[in-house]
Amino acid sequence: MTLADQMRFKIQKLDRAIEALGDLPSWQVSPVLGLLKADRAELRRSIASSRVADTMVECDCGHECGAAMVMSASMGTSCPDCYDTLSD
Repeated sequence: MTLADQMRFKIQKLDRAIEALGDLPSWQVSPVLGLLKADRAELRRSIASSRVADTMVECDCGHECGAAMVMSASMGTSCPDCYDTLSD
């Protein structure tokens, strides 16, 4: 499960919590609802900013992987699987 997937799961939980607050009187809901909506907005911003980091690049080994996963090897860049193979 990627970090973005974990954030989406948390957003779903927050959506359910916000929906459940609809059954309570408004004077009880206001402070909690504001906090939940702020948390949800922050998670959505985090997901949007992490999409930039998830860009795929082609390594010198010929495979594609996330830019954060590229490893430097003696013969150029490598994906983690090929890097492990080279080290055996």
